Amino acid sequence: MLVFFVLNSLLLIASAEIATQQTAKAVQITGSLGQCLLEIKPRICDTGNVLSEEDRTKLDTLLAKVEEGTKREGYPLKIKTKSCGHQGITVQVIQLKATPAEDMDTLQTQLLQLLQEYTEAHPCMRIAFIVLNADDDKVENRRFWCGVNWNVPVKPSEIVELYRNEISLVVKAEYGHALNNIADKFLAMASKRLEVPFDEVPVLNANINNNSNTQPLVDGTVQQQNTVEVQGEKAQPAEQQVEEQSENRGPEQTQSTGTEAN
Repeated sequence: MLVFFVLNSLLLIASAEIATQQTAKAVQITGSLGQCLLEIKPRICDTGNVLSEEDRTKLDTLLAKVEEGTKREGYPLKIKTKSCGHQGITVQVIQLKATPAEDMDTLQTQLLQLLQEYTEAHPCMRIAFIVLNADDDKVENRRFWCGVNWNVPVKPSEIVELYRNEISLVVKAEYGHALNNIADKFLAMASKRLEVPFDEVPVLNANINNNSNTQPLVDGTVQQQNTVEVQGEKAQPAEQQVEEQSENRGPEQTQSTGTEAN
């Protein structure tokens, strides 16, 4: 009986690992970044070596701390009778180097697909992707994007605000310092909110362009279960609060509104 239990557990672990790898391959993220995303875990993917080894080590340590510090027993799922036990928030940071705008747009779409597939295949996982495109020569090419699944209690627009607070470091190309500050404040926000039950929200993402001559712009995409809805509005000043509202209509249906600036 014990042997059967052990073998069954090993089979479950093996099947979960295969499912994880197949999910990453399904969205066809190629190259070294695709290899880094084969497994979603708390770490920095810096394939362009933008950050120093010391910065990467510090950030990896902090992301592990975020996952550990956000573990809570039995947080709610859409199916109220189930719970996922002791599961922290997995934040995976992607540091890019001078990536063209069209490639950045493609990556955002791929990450949303990856996030959606993980949400369906691994409903107990709580995932947040954070992407920063560094360009020391062209400040206008610097872009920040984030996406989370429904059970992360921090909205993408709030993560964008954390980035805005670190603009002074980004302008000086102190990307590692900025990302560490964002992760640290994310941990503080998430762990505090997990002390009480939080509202369910859908998969969301937001991004920001940084230009030395203009105010940063924000756009958002709302993903509801198997569909993606994008709603656009006129550009608004960075100092205005980005509005993202969520209306719960019962366990099976959630309607949300996002904003997009062009």
